[in-house]
Amino acid sequence: MHIAICKMKTRDRTPGQVLLRYTPKLARPLFATFAVPLDQYAARRIDRNLDWLKQPSLDFLRWVSHALYRLLRRFHRPRTFPSHPSRFLLIRRNRLGDAINTLPLACALKLAYPGATIEVLANPYNAAVFRWSSGVDRIWVLPERHWGNRWLVRWHPTMRALRRRHYDVVLNASGAYSSQAATLAGWVPAAWRIGVASPKGSIHDLNYDGTIRLDRATLESHQVQRLAAVARQGGLSIGNLPWVLFDRLRADIPAAIPDGQAAIAFCPEVARNESAWPVAHYRELIAALRLRYPLRALCLVIDGPDSIYADLADAAGVTLTPRRSLEDFTSFLSVCALVVCSEGGVSHLAPAAGVATIALSGKNVASTWLPWSPLALLLEVPGDVARITPRQVVHQIAAYLDNGHWLPDTDAHSFGLTSP
Repeated sequence: MHIAICKMKTRDRTPGQVLLRYTPKLARPLFATFAVPLDQYAARRIDRNLDWLKQPSLDFLRWVSHALYRLLRRFHRPRTFPSHPSRFLLIRRNRLGDAINTLPLACALKLAYPGATIEVLANPYNAAVFRWSSGVDRIWVLPERHWGNRWLVRWHPTMRALRRRHYDVVLNASGAYSSQAATLAGWVPAAWRIGVASPKGSIHDLNYDGTIRLDRATLESHQVQRLAAVARQGGLSIGNLPWVLFDRLRADIPAAIPDGQAAIAFCPEVARNESAWPVAHYRELIAALRLRYPLRALCLVIDGPDSIYADLADAAGVTLTPRRSLEDFTSFLSVCALVVCSEGGVSHLAPAAGVATIALSGKNVASTWLPWSPLALLLEVPGDVARITPRQVVHQIAAYLDNGHWLPDTDAHSFGLTSP
């Protein structure tokens, strides 16, 4: 009851004020001494309402986990890395861009260990990404929650099936510490487990045999290179990381694309507002491309009629293509000539489908999340994506469609990869 009252009446009060408000008057002088330290703690640790109740409990649990780790690691017996590993399980249960950046590692393992079987534990949202790559032999799909709780997924039928198997190596392919992934790795029978350790040490670290602690340089490197560093430090021998390519993707030409030259697709929807290119810029870009390429189809891909970009479909010669399933959307992208989008999942999906892609970014993602493909070009102005002008984008599109290569850009920071 007290928690419910706090939630209703203390939205704008500090934790120290709440403590004094619900303390009997005779005890307030005593509790007043704790109010200031509590507010100082809140200023460092609290971002949301009632986190002053949740965050201390989490900090206590982390302290207990660290204490158990310090105690139990003394009895933890190291195991021997398998001499000829041939069965691998990669755990990657994140979003599209994360899954796509895991494919170079899977393909590199295929090349380094001929005849090996590479399996992936994915979630329902990104499982299709792994089906389109010849570097993955089998995909296990595990939802985020089971019976309404994310910690109960270990009793999901998928995990019960994995418990009946045995792998030579289980690798947490996230490139960062994850207690959930460490728990899942510990539940799968394996001769060797690899994963990134907790910064301060956690009992979940004991699930790994190859416990990795990444230095600052590795943490600031590209996500694909970071995953390779985790694998190498864990004992795996892998060579160069190939480009991302969906070599198993079946391309069906949608009816929305008319006969003739392949279309230029615009995918303006973005989750991060910092990278949302203005509607007026897209309108100017479409007008300029209509004049330069009068015979080429222009397609606008949006989530639905309520999108702020829906009015762009009124421009002359623009075909509106609603986003449907991930398979249909990726198949559509694969037959386009070029894609213009904001940084995010589409900026990784399109080049992996074999399509030249211009990604627009207002965040500093070039060093860590640049699409792992020579087909992608990232135009980035951190903090002000509107400074990327339609004229710059038109010049890049013309350079690629007419000459087959990107141009160096001096006004916006342009980034592209030329060798893996």
